[in-house]
Amino acid sequence: EKVFANLEKAKIKELTLAPAGGEKVRLVRSSDGWRMAEPLTVSAATNEVDALLGSLESLEISEVVLETGADLKEYGLEPPRLSVGLAVEGAAGPLQLEVGDKTADDASLYARTAASPRVFTIAGYLESSFNKKPFDLRYRELLHIKRDDGKKLEVRGPEGAFTLAKDDKGEW
Repeated sequence: EKVFANLEKAKIKELTLAPAGGEKVRLVRSSDGWRMAEPLTVSAATNEVDALLGSLESLEISEVVLETGADLKEYGLEPPRLSVGLAVEGAAGPLQLEVGDKTADDASLYARTAASPRVFTIAGYLESSFNKKPFDLRYRELLHIKRDDGKKLEVRGPEGAFTLAKDDKGEW
């Protein structure tokens, strides 16, 4: 059973990661890709965001622990160690996943959605997928050019300078 039935990553408009005691990260889909809106306003690393969305889209319940009436503190869900919020195109409201402690065997994580009182487990390896810091999700390329478009590269520093240039055959 999927945690979020019928979730399609192409319809996710906004993603929020809020670790307990950590820095909240909010990502927003724009016409030119994903942008980080909190804590910085910068472009987001498309490959990292896409991997995160893929994990959410395919997220499966491993085992239902309790249907109702749980003491959420016992599972690390009061407060949750991490909250993942999603704004989805066409959805009535936001979707929220709350992630708690690891199970006794360290193989799974306790979790729940805000829409249901059920406590369930998800695969433990997903912790690293959801536990992202702003640096992990920001776009980090220095130059926005294609390597083949470059014809000349000049490097200057306190010790001097040097230049690399392509010849007529396109070799450096």
